Amino acid sequence: MWTNELTNIVYSHLLSRWEKDKNLFYGAIKNTSFTRTSKVVDKPVFPTVLVKKIAGVEQGRTLDGKFVNATLLTIQIEVTDNRLQNNADEVSDIICEYMKDMRFEMVSEPIADESDPAVYRTIARYRRVFGASDILDDL
Repeated sequence: MWTNELTNIVYSHLLSRWEKDKNLFYGAIKNTSFTRTSKVVDKPVFPTVLVKKIAGVEQGRTLDGKFVNATLLTIQIEVTDNRLQNNADEVSDIICEYMKDMRFEMVSEPIADESDPAVYRTIARYRRVFGASDILDDL
């Protein structure tokens, strides 16, 4: 289904925009890594941006209900750093700007998650309606 590709498209746009702007950043945030999985497979690199899809909701349902016309996509962004909360906050602010440029609505502004004392984490959620005929190259 076409809705399954949306998270990959958003992830790719975030990563490509970050790579384009990377030379504008300084310090620890310059080496930020991006991932779509919370499983650690290699030695972790900090800060890390986790792009995660939250369950979508069908929008614009037709009477026969045979086709998904649109979906309300919710993306959770978790930024984790092992040194400073400020690093996580700064990266989160930049990602927020990118998400707003892609016309996402912030539904949960970035907040610090202090559940693990070994890392500093900022979590935010964004959502946007995507139609089946939207041109996603222009995000």
